[in-house]
Amino acid sequence: MVLYIAIALIAVAAYVFLFTKRGRINGIREKYVLVTGCDSGFGRLLTEQLDRLGVKVFAACLLQKSVDEIGQKYSHAIPFTMNVTDSEDIRKGVAFVKQKLPENEGLWGVVNNAGVVGCGYAEWLTRKDFMKVLDVNLLGVIDVTVQFLHLIQKAKGRVVNIGSLLGRHHETFAAPYVVSKFGVLGFSDSLRMEMRPFGVSVHNICPGYFQTGLVRSASDIMRHFEATLDKELISRYGKEHMKELIEACDASYSLSNPNISLVTNAMEDALLSSRPKNYYYIGLDFYLGHLTSFLPIEIGDWIFRKIFPFPLAKPSV
Repeated sequence: MVLYIAIALIAVAAYVFLFTKRGRINGIREKYVLVTGCDSGFGRLLTEQLDRLGVKVFAACLLQKSVDEIGQKYSHAIPFTMNVTDSEDIRKGVAFVKQKLPENEGLWGVVNNAGVVGCGYAEWLTRKDFMKVLDVNLLGVIDVTVQFLHLIQKAKGRVVNIGSLLGRHHETFAAPYVVSKFGVLGFSDSLRMEMRPFGVSVHNICPGYFQTGLVRSASDIMRHFEATLDKELISRYGKEHMKELIEACDASYSLSNPNISLVTNAMEDALLSSRPKNYYYIGLDFYLGHLTSFLPIEIGDWIFRKIFPFPLAKPSV
């Protein structure tokens, strides 16, 4: 009897969560939000969307050029430079934001969007290669969140972190990126539990493959490997394998989803919905890839390679 009641309650809860309309919070135009990585891609588009709604956006950029562009184009954006890999620069960012916020006002949201791609076989990479990715994608997320957390607590606001399909399922040739995104989701889950007593919620955006600069930059990394790696090391993975990898990376951009607004719409919902989700899974490729993680490892790996065909090494040793 208890089992049937539990199943019925779960079914009702699922129906309410999935099919009832979710409204928006009140007072959107009075909200202040910080978004990192606004130079391009998701961050720039999210800034544009929030600006149209009248949300006041602290748009953190790496380049002064981006600050100038945003300042000229968007009326509600407050752009500034902040390097998420530099703790001192983040401290300066906190001081800048506090100076611009009205008295007794906190931050309604922080969107940790800044990110870089990291690819290559583990044997081809150094500690420095891994740290370059982790510094932005994981440690930058942690540092920005922790330093701005008191302002989020003040508003009982929201933290929105950008995960990935590769934060839920491993992929060959992408160890630094996979490690960083698994770490982000782990940090988010831990932070969600810690912040609940403060009235702060934590949300994860997990897209599949979309046409952004991150996907396009994989080709540049491959050409760098071709020019700098030891030829003997490259040849051990197959005589023509480097050529295959470059072609696959070149093709990956055109095969990715061009509609990046699917991702920024999820970010917007996480910030402004009256009932935001803890996790936003975006793109058919995400669901197809994620389903394989519930299968036995050998079967899941085989299916994942069929869904996302990527040339495998042909060892010469």
